[in-house]
Amino acid sequence: MAPQALAMMNSEFTLAQAEQFAARIRKQNAESPVEMAWQIAFGRSPSAVEQRTAEDYVRRNSLARLCLLIFNMNEFIYVD
Repeated sequence: MAPQALAMMNSEFTLAQAEQFAARIRKQNAESPVEMAWQIAFGRSPSAVEQRTAEDYVRRNSLARLCLLIFNMNEFIYVD
């Protein structure tokens, strides 16, 4: 599983898709980019903890990096 996660995090294709996802979110001019990302990716709002954690992550990194992180979350990859 670790090689797959590393491939997803470092793939040029995945990085490009994360940039496109971030651009889509920015284009929406949403009040909360984190809320918009969760709605698009998971079809739900983030929990309060997810919201705070993601907003802090975006402040320290970028929206595109958050999108890449979302692409690597179990909830995004696997259907329950």
